[in-house]
Amino acid sequence: MVAEGRRVYLHVGRGSVEINGQRLAAGDAAKFSGEQRFRLSGGHNGRVLLFDLP
Repeated sequence: MVAEGRRVYLHVGRGSVEINGQRLAAGDAAKFSGEQRFRLSGGHNGRVLLFDLP
């Protein structure tokens, strides 16, 4: 869950991963803000960076 007033930036550095059912590959990114939930699944050698931002 992303806390109220916070933002999350997720960057896929290697491989692939699904986030909320959307396939992301190396170099792709996703942003979330507000009180949203997200789910990572279906990864294949995935390496991600997750940033918690104000």
